[in-house]
Amino acid sequence: MLDGMEVHRVGGRESYFLRARNIYRRELAGRHFDVIVEDLNKAPLYAPAWADQPVVLLAHHFFGAAAFLSATPPVAALTWLLERTVGIAYRDVETIAVSESTAEELTRHGLSSDRIAVVHNGVDDRLLATVPLGMRDPEPTVLYLGRLERYKRVDLLVRAMAQIRDAGDRAQLLIAGDGRYLRSVRGLVRRLGLADRVHFAGRVSEATKRSLMERAWIHAITSTKEGWGISVIEAAACGTPTVASDTPGLRDAVVHGESGLLVRHGDVTALADAIRSLFRDPRRLHRLTAGARARAEGFTWDAPAAAIEQHLTAVAAGERPALAGAWARYRQTPPLATVGLARTGTGVAPFGAASWVVEAVGGDGAAIVRVSVGASDRSGRRVLATVRVLQRRSSSASNAARGIDERSDQPSVIELPGWPLDHELFLREMLMAVVGSPLTLASVRRVAEPLAPTSPVAERDDRVDRRRTPRRTEAGDHADGRQR
Repeated sequence: MLDGMEVHRVGGRESYFLRARNIYRRELAGRHFDVIVEDLNKAPLYAPAWADQPVVLLAHHFFGAAAFLSATPPVAALTWLLERTVGIAYRDVETIAVSESTAEELTRHGLSSDRIAVVHNGVDDRLLATVPLGMRDPEPTVLYLGRLERYKRVDLLVRAMAQIRDAGDRAQLLIAGDGRYLRSVRGLVRRLGLADRVHFAGRVSEATKRSLMERAWIHAITSTKEGWGISVIEAAACGTPTVASDTPGLRDAVVHGESGLLVRHGDVTALADAIRSLFRDPRRLHRLTAGARARAEGFTWDAPAAAIEQHLTAVAAGERPALAGAWARYRQTPPLATVGLARTGTGVAPFGAASWVVEAVGGDGAAIVRVSVGASDRSGRRVLATVRVLQRRSSSASNAARGIDERSDQPSVIELPGWPLDHELFLREMLMAVVGSPLTLASVRRVAEPLAPTSPVAERDDRVDRRRTPRRTEAGDHADGRQR
């Protein structure tokens, strides 16, 4: 027993998934369970094929090609192949993903977005304590805390420290953790002559972990991919912002320019420049410290625990979970596009405005309507839609009742809960308020129309404000900014 939970240890690191079915049949099949939760960890157990109770899949992330960075070629190849079967084996299974990036990856493997709920991991609220910068380590310190595996790419941090040293800046890197990649990282530190700047703390206790996060100036993580990046939120709870690679999972946990900085994965120069820029600008670092703490306050364990309890209760009762599919309508973090910057070479920017001109026919008439969506703040988290009626063939009474102004110079402005991912569904919701239902979209044309007045591109905090930059229409342009 462990904290009231009955634990059965089966097999080893590479064999547990082969023995799960037998232990279930031998020791658990005769007992009554309302629901079974399968934790997808490297290899699927295929519980829906042999379990007698409803199954919920809990997915952190897929390894994909990154498996070849953390396992032997045969094990990595098997992991890669087994992950390809998830879409078929779990097609009808209600699923919980720990981030939007993981949910998107699940859909690429064949799962329906309507069966996926996103529930972010939480953080121990005892970590919610901000230490002023004056009480942190006297010398600028970067902390990496986690396992040392190849796909974590700690070597990028070590190489960045070499560039920071060569630029004449003072800085220390503390690596806390253990793993199979430790020897390689130590060897790299020796070859680069960084023994006086890079230090290893080994595996640490929870109390020591908190102390390290409170003392560090910056937390850094450069993994090829993560499910969520819980160390990012733990560091944020201690008031320590994160510099991270712009990769799946990490881009969900870090809000660029608000709780930390995102840099292009594998770009050591951009990583070093981002770290140096914070060390050289205490006011900016202090602003990110406050932003990190504020973000962490929204991720205590109470909320995800309640969400998962509601999800499991619904599945056990044979009902549809309330959160299933909700993530697929709106994305809470702003879509980002990689853009060129004069100083660092690359950077990320909020996607900005997207606009459509739509001919729509509904129960209350027909209209040509321009619908736009974009961010109204620098973080890209406050999202607005404008609905402008260009032409209309019906009485104005129905519009007045719905709050839609027919005059093109006075568009309706609607605040959205996030960035729409399903463009057609988003347009239908906006247009039914104009022409009623049933709704038919006669034509949809993508156009460029920034929500704000146009002005020259402004570089702010290594991030370009493209919302104020005219954009030309491009074939294949997408509203979520991922194809830019």
